[in-house]
Amino acid sequence: MKKTVILLLSFLFFSFVVFSQNINQEKSIINFTAGTMGVFKVKGSFTGFSGTVDFNPEDLSTARIEVCVDATSVESGNEKRDNHIKSEDFLYVEKYPKICFTSSEITKQADNYIAKGELTIRETTKTVEIPLSYKNDQLTGNLDFQRLDYEVGEEVGKFKAKNKISVSIHCELEE
Repeated sequence: MKKTVILLLSFLFFSFVVFSQNINQEKSIINFTAGTMGVFKVKGSFTGFSGTVDFNPEDLSTARIEVCVDATSVESGNEKRDNHIKSEDFLYVEKYPKICFTSSEITKQADNYIAKGELTIRETTKTVEIPLSYKNDQLTGNLDFQRLDYEVGEEVGKFKAKNKISVSIHCELEE
């Protein structure tokens, strides 16, 4: 009996280690698109982020994603615009340097997955669902959210920043 318990605990530990993965920052990217000025869109990315993923597609009961984006790493190809995005008007990176997502559950839906969890931007936390696909140690997904829900920027006219932000995620995992 004792050997069976030890064997079972060893198997559980090994399973956790095998499926607990870090994010490969060099091969992963988080892109965003924000509408502005009527039809003009601002596109950019965040180059700094870290986190861990515990993901076993055969057993989602222990699956978990924890990632924090370095808000100061925003890049849109325009330094003046990047500085404005980092300013108190939008992300206010001096006070809120991280944007974080922590999943509460991951479920399978057809051939893909849904990561439900808490997204925190500035001091505001909201529950979101991120549709994900998983293949060859890569998670990809998309998330749309309303920036005003997170107190990012303020309500403006139709020729200024739009409320909807679209985020695409490509995350390569490594053990």
